Amino acid sequence: MALSIDMLGSLVIERDECRLGKVPKKARALLGYLAAQGGQAVSRERLADLLWPYQGSEQARHSLRNCLLELRKALGPSAARHLIADFANCRIAEVVVDLDRFERLARSGERAELQAAAELYRGEFLSDFDIDSEPFQEWLAAERDRTLALICEVLQRLTAARDAAGEADAAIQSGRRLVALDPLSEFGQRALMRAYAHAGRRGEALRQYKSCAETLKRELGVAPDAETQALAHELARAGNPTEAEPRGGAAEGRELGPPRFGAGDSLAARAAARGERAAVAAAAARLTWPCLLSSIGVAVAPLRNLTGDPEQQYLVDAFTDDLVTDLLRHGRGLSLKPIADERRILGTPRARPSAALNTWSPAAPAQQPRHVAGQHADHRCGNHRISVGRPA
Repeated sequence: MALSIDMLGSLVIERDECRLGKVPKKARALLGYLAAQGGQAVSRERLADLLWPYQGSEQARHSLRNCLLELRKALGPSAARHLIADFANCRIAEVVVDLDRFERLARSGERAELQAAAELYRGEFLSDFDIDSEPFQEWLAAERDRTLALICEVLQRLTAARDAAGEADAAIQSGRRLVALDPLSEFGQRALMRAYAHAGRRGEALRQYKSCAETLKRELGVAPDAETQALAHELARAGNPTEAEPRGGAAEGRELGPPRFGAGDSLAARAAARGERAAVAAAAARLTWPCLLSSIGVAVAPLRNLTGDPEQQYLVDAFTDDLVTDLLRHGRGLSLKPIADERRILGTPRARPSAALNTWSPAAPAQQPRHVAGQHADHRCGNHRISVGRPA
């Protein structure tokens, strides 16, 4: 009679492809711990301390004996073959354990076996366990961390192999699962970004970078590392040829030092060379990390006080001032421009103010015209009107 134990996810115990009936929690914990040892014997003292740490030695060993009796009863006639216990040690034998197969497949270099390993990982190791025992919970946490690291390594290798083989959709699928399991792993985030890019979904790759940056900021208070930022920078430039690095310039790693001239070079040739060198330097300076939302413009019109109470006007003005101030503070690469009056927003979609304004003073008059950047579309939110759109 075959006995199988699955631990990657909730504990599942099957005998002859039929799940066992109700088994006491401590008995399930004991069987799960023995199954994770790969058939090695574990001392009764260790098991008693692991599952009943708050009892005396004799009472804990008595509880262990009762637990073994419960397990034998649940396993039925095949208990003596699968659960081997003598006076000093306990172990399991002739049991199919998903953890053993998972670890073996995870060490393989074959894509098919890596895929099989990924399929075996149904969820967190013994995800449905909560035992009132600190030693058992410590062991459980360590095993969960170990198996999580192992599945993440499997998914990293699987995503890279699929991406290299041109299987873009499959690479995206495994990359998404990797990021879901470990969102703080930038290796996984980069793997998913590359898979999106190779599938021609550059916008989703950049959105994945933004999600990665927000997660790292929220959870760890840090920005993505240099390699992740460089990848996002490369993807952003790939969609905007006007910002591409000039061939033979900074992209090839040449230093932007002073140009060398021969004795026979004319003054015009030297000037042209210096001009070209300056253009390369300027292009390299522009290649700092661009705002991911650089193609979106924002227009803020004077907000209207619809309450009819002049004494409430200061609240409307304060809201407008805070909105513009926040746009200037958080909008990387955003350039706000003054408009002559509100009618230019409503009546002329492509109004082009002449002077750019990158600073704004809250001491300005309450009803002075606000700022606009590019083409817009009107929206209302309560008493306020905010226009957003794309730059002209």
